[in-house]
Amino acid sequence: MNYKIKSSKIVFKRKWLSIRSDTITSNKKTFKYYSVIIPEKEFPIIVAITPNNKIIMERIFRFPLRRYVLELPKGTVEKNETILQSAKRELLEETGYEAERTIKIGKFVANPSRLTETATIFVALNARKKTEQKLEELEDIRVIEMTYDEILEKASKGLVDGVSIAALTLAMNLIKKLRKHKIKR
Repeated sequence: MNYKIKSSKIVFKRKWLSIRSDTITSNKKTFKYYSVIIPEKEFPIIVAITPNNKIIMERIFRFPLRRYVLELPKGTVEKNETILQSAKRELLEETGYEAERTIKIGKFVANPSRLTETATIFVALNARKKTEQKLEELEDIRVIEMTYDEILEKASKGLVDGVSIAALTLAMNLIKKLRKHKIKR
């Protein structure tokens, strides 16, 4: 498809996001397209596995939906922090869990039709409860240990966010390899 961006303008801007309006010409038609621009661009998402093979999930209230959903721990990268440091910090702050080993397994684009974010997936092995949660003022998070099958069942009912489902799907390949080859987790 041939298209040309005639103009591009930020129409709304806040600390956490901006909205960009693009005027695009395609096949002699002109239309407006709106995108949400996230300044961080990349965020960690953590598939934390306990010694008894449960996955750490968060039951969290999401204001846009006006309801609770289940998600994997995820967050933002702070200034002067690597994505790995961010993953470890977010896991500890949001859940109180710490892992023996954290492995970066890949990336994916969260929602390229409207957002500019990329998720970096980490598998955190042998995650154990170490401390109490350190939640931000508007965070309402309950930590739940679940099996993969329990998560899939909740996902089929629309109770798990899509980013978590994608990360879990990619992480399961590594987890199966670790189990098959009895590699130390």
